Amino acid sequence: MHTPQISVIVPVYNVQNYLRQCLDSILGQGFTDFEMICINDGSTDNSPQILEQYAAADSRIRIISQPNCGLSAARNAGLAQATAEYIFFIDSDDYIESDTLEKLFNTAQRTDADLICADILPFPETEADRKETQNKQAYFDQTEKTPQGCQPLADNPLKIHVCVNGKLHKNSIIKQFNLSFPEQRLIHEDEYWAWAYGIHCQSYFYLPDKLYHYRIHSHSITGTEKNSPRPLDIIDVNVLITRELQRFHRLPQHLPQLENIFNQNLTAALLKSGADHYKEARQKMKSYFTIPGISQQFRENISNLTEAEIPLSVIVPVHNNVSWLHDCLDSLLAQTTDIFEIICIRNGSTADSLKILEQYAARNSRIRIAERHGHGLPAARNTGLDLACGKYVMFIDSDNWIEPRTVEKVFLHMQRHQLDVLAFRQRLYNPTTANFDNPDHDFPTELPFFSIHNGNKAPAFLTSLPVEICNKAYRRRFLEQQQLVFDQQLKQGEDELFHLQSLPASNRCGILKEQLCNYRCPPVIPTINDHLPQTIGNVFGLLDGIWNLYQKQNNPELKRSLAARYLKHIADLFQNYPIFKNRFCYNSLRHQLKKQKKIFRNHIQLDPKTYENIKQVVNCGYPRHFLKQLLNSFNHSRSGRLLLNGGHFVKSYFLFPWYIYQIYKMMRSRKP
Repeated sequence: MHTPQISVIVPVYNVQNYLRQCLDSILGQGFTDFEMICINDGSTDNSPQILEQYAAADSRIRIISQPNCGLSAARNAGLAQATAEYIFFIDSDDYIESDTLEKLFNTAQRTDADLICADILPFPETEADRKETQNKQAYFDQTEKTPQGCQPLADNPLKIHVCVNGKLHKNSIIKQFNLSFPEQRLIHEDEYWAWAYGIHCQSYFYLPDKLYHYRIHSHSITGTEKNSPRPLDIIDVNVLITRELQRFHRLPQHLPQLENIFNQNLTAALLKSGADHYKEARQKMKSYFTIPGISQQFRENISNLTEAEIPLSVIVPVHNNVSWLHDCLDSLLAQTTDIFEIICIRNGSTADSLKILEQYAARNSRIRIAERHGHGLPAARNTGLDLACGKYVMFIDSDNWIEPRTVEKVFLHMQRHQLDVLAFRQRLYNPTTANFDNPDHDFPTELPFFSIHNGNKAPAFLTSLPVEICNKAYRRRFLEQQQLVFDQQLKQGEDELFHLQSLPASNRCGILKEQLCNYRCPPVIPTINDHLPQTIGNVFGLLDGIWNLYQKQNNPELKRSLAARYLKHIADLFQNYPIFKNRFCYNSLRHQLKKQKKIFRNHIQLDPKTYENIKQVVNCGYPRHFLKQLLNSFNHSRSGRLLLNGGHFVKSYFLFPWYIYQIYKMMRSRKP
């Protein structure tokens, strides 16, 4: 009996609308030395009848019928019956070009590669599938090409995409190592196969021809993953991969790479499955601890997720923003993922605000309402931190709002890159003009779209970033370890002080140059004459905080950065406050500068005007300063000028004879 060169395995389940196109594309191949094994996996539509019609017309088609056991079981049934030298998989809703098998077989014979990979072209079934199609195309384009011939694959099976379709496999490798797909009715079985076959694959060859057409439609397995437990199957698949590698003593070699891949897979799975299935995810994630040899960092990462009741907490202090509170809460509930809780802290708000919060909380169980412990915005945020259950936390003021994918992107970057802090861009909304203004302080233009920095190595750079808290996210365990909370004594500048404490302390601080937050600009600040003594006292509270932070630091670069920021605030005081006209302001600043004069010694070159102002305040008390100012004003008045000119005249009139006499005495005393 003749043994074909290629076994084409076609799992079939309820695809009557696409099956004929698939079968016609296979039977229309110019290469004819193949067998087609079609596995009817318990179809309930007309797919079995279509298979019978085609099998009756072509003897190369064999049909295997079985109860519905899933895609992996269907492929394994086909592998068990395959007799050819090469194996080719195709899904029954896809199709191939007429020269696909010929090009793949000729390449395999010429190169003797263990795996031949054709280029895949995804296409949408409907317009609604176009975005997913673009994502798939971007993924397939990441496959490493082989312009110089065959390349090794066993060292890194993920050099090429994990999709099992469109590839020509050697049946001898499958039989020798007893390879099969996992039959636990799991999705993401392609990821498992990529590793199971890939570690035995000494070489692969990539054909740039787009030979395989991959249909994207909502009825596929991947199309039904959103807000379901199915994406969590990747956790089971990941554990199965490690067991397969351990079977061939390959796990230690690939474990560092696998930990990174598992983290990425887990992040995507949590985003897809949603909050309703997070409890199940927490249980499944514990299976990662059974993997031998995992790193402490990976173990801690998984532990933090399993201990957290929800991946992310959003803290919203609410203070009499009735007109804008709806915008804030609507933007949170409109997020593309729901794996976060919303903690609304009443920050001295009125009954109207409470009524709005209760209406939203009744509609969505993820919203919690709490009263602050203490006074002011810092106390409200600290209360939120105490109540937070998420692995990560972020803050949003009740008069601001965020973009629809903000939470998704924050969690994606925080989890994948294991960040302590993530800073992102914000837009400034001007309620007066109803337009977005350019921010006064933004990220440096030379930075890439996303970058990671170490606070110990670049403290000056991180402290120079925008200080607002609402454009950042934090790892909650990091805040607890560093004992970071908002200073409840401050009435302004609490964002800046928290920023100066947190970013330099982070080992991994990510910067994402994407606008994810919208900041509503406050009303215009009152004029300088409207500033009260307690207002400048609030500024001194921030200066005290910077001074205390400066005293604790050992990093010279960070100390210089803190000194520069301190002096910038001093310069702003001279510019914006009536320092030399108000006794309270003058004496308060003099006391501040004398108490903390070390901070501006030998750290930064002051501009001459600020230096003279500081010198005058430190060396001269207010009474003396007031007297000097009074005399200076009198000298510049008309009466002062007349008196001064009169003095010059009297001085000249009475002293001129004396000068003449002194000259005469000097000349007489000279010896000839």
